[in-house]
Amino acid sequence: MVLSTAQPQWDATPPVIQPLTVFAEKRAYERRVLLRRDEQPQHVHAGGAGTTSKSKGLEAVPQGLSVQLVAPAPVSIPGDDSAVRVQVAKTRLDAAFTWRAVPKLHPVVFRVARLNNAAAFPLLPGEVDLYRGSGFIGRQSLEHVAQGAPFELTFGVDEGLRVDRRVVEEAQEHKGLFKDTQRFRYAYQFTLNNLRAQPEEVELSDHFPVSELDDVKVALEPETTAGYTLQSNDGIATWKVKLAPGEQRTLDFAFHVDAPSSYETTGL
Repeated sequence: MVLSTAQPQWDATPPVIQPLTVFAEKRAYERRVLLRRDEQPQHVHAGGAGTTSKSKGLEAVPQGLSVQLVAPAPVSIPGDDSAVRVQVAKTRLDAAFTWRAVPKLHPVVFRVARLNNAAAFPLLPGEVDLYRGSGFIGRQSLEHVAQGAPFELTFGVDEGLRVDRRVVEEAQEHKGLFKDTQRFRYAYQFTLNNLRAQPEEVELSDHFPVSELDDVKVALEPETTAGYTLQSNDGIATWKVKLAPGEQRTLDFAFHVDAPSSYETTGL
């Protein structure tokens, strides 16, 4: 039996990655409206050409943008229109595990594995069964992963690590001699608890807006807890927090957005 990874209907063009941005649009009465939009970055990896290779008895034959997978033995599939799962290869991939939290979206801590596709073939989009320890923990959708490309899998949450995000302040005020600037101030506090018996490190992330406008400025407030990394292109602030067994830590995150008072605002 020969299986092909060809996907004629699949557009191999990578999409444009859009950050969390603050922008403005003109209305009919010439008053601009300040908005915010949340767009999740997406990454698409197209398969490339290569040489024939094998993985645990499976022969992978490149066919331009696709790969033919030649199973090592014949397989019988019933013709009753039922779905059949056929094992064609086994591949062991090295993984780097980390704990990750994005409490703005989900107030839990996830176990995430970072991997590289070292198999002799690309991984097609589909459902992946995940096991942790000796038990089944769930199923995850996997996007197309080219040969050699990085990808991630999530192995559930852990009650031994807890995270909370509290709104400290979300306020608006006018500034300047003629009140010609409006400031939106946001302050949040995160609390992390390690109830596990060993020390752990948690990656905690939150959005920091990116302005598309020259007259709209975004800046961090000084009470923001130090030690973060900030990706200026997509506005993601991340802390790597080390926690001893039984330790609780709090982090502060505060920023403001300054915009002309002539802007009508919505969604901020």
